[in-house]
Amino acid sequence: MIEDFDYSEQQMIVFAHMSLKEFEETDYYRLIEVMNAKPRDKRPKTLWEFAEEIDRKGGN
Repeated sequence: MIEDFDYSEQQMIVFAHMSLKEFEETDYYRLIEVMNAKPRDKRPKTLWEFAEEIDRKGGN
């Protein structure tokens, strides 16, 4: 588990250009949420979006 945390830290330092201090002072759980965020077109549709899509297609 420690190695997983260290690997995450390494990735943020290398790819996000964070300093070691910045990473260690960051809210880790919030950082993980942000890093796992998906663009709108890759997220599951809400029920309302699904219904709107069916309405646009004519409900066939």
